Amino acid sequence: MPKKVVFDANFLLLPFTLGIDVYSEIERLVEKPYHLLIPDYCLEELKKIRETFVPAAILLLKNKGVKIMKTGLQGHADQNLSRQDKENVICTSDKELKKSLVKKGFKVISPRGNKKLEVR
Repeated sequence: MPKKVVFDANFLLLPFTLGIDVYSEIERLVEKPYHLLIPDYCLEELKKIRETFVPAAILLLKNKGVKIMKTGLQGHADQNLSRQDKENVICTSDKELKKSLVKKGFKVISPRGNKKLEVR
C-alpha cells in the first residue's frame, strides 16, 4: 500500500525561501510508491500566508499532482497534523512541530542545512 506524504503549509515555501527542490528530495528519501497530499486545513493556512510566492507554491502543488486531503477538521494545523495516521510521513519546516511529531513516533521530513531534506 502506498505511503502518504503529507505537507504542512510552511514546507511548501521551501523551494522559494531556501531553494530546496522538495519534490526531488522526497523522491530520494521516501520509498515508492507514495502519494503526495496536503490536508485541506494546511491548504487554507497556506492561502493566508502573506508571501509573494504563495501563488507559485500553490501552482507547483497542482503541477506536481499533490492531492487535497479532505478532512473537515477545523482549528490549528499543527494540532491536526499530529492526529494523522502514524504511518504517514509528515513534511514540515516548523522545528517545534517536528520535535513534537518525532516524539510521538511520526516520520518527519524537514530541512537539513540550506539545500537538503532529512527524514527523522
